[in-house]
Amino acid sequence: GFEDEAAAAARARRCADWIWEQARTRNPSEGALVLVMHGKFFDRFLKVLFSMPPGVDTMFLSANCGFWLMEFRPLIGSQPGPGHLGVLACNEVAHVPKEIRTGHKMSSVAGAYSHCP
Repeated sequence: GFEDEAAAAARARRCADWIWEQARTRNPSEGALVLVMHGKFFDRFLKVLFSMPPGVDTMFLSANCGFWLMEFRPLIGSQPGPGHLGVLACNEVAHVPKEIRTGHKMSSVAGAYSHCP
């Protein structure tokens, strides 16, 4: 199917709200959450998490099978905002053999980790 930009942006917002809700209510003993997303949607998701305005001319390209490790620390009490987000690793592909690594193309920018050692 096809999702227009407005619907994709709204879905990214819902996913971000959901992950922050999990950070507030989940017991850490339950373990980590793993989210699997396609590159373009992950770009939108990151922009929401980083509070970037819609239409900002920044792209988060992702390698095929690359992973990000993030820590979500919700605010307690009446502090404004969802919390603190730590990016501990980004676009990591060491687990993918070099000969089969591929990148992500968005607009005229391509090759996130395509040819990296």
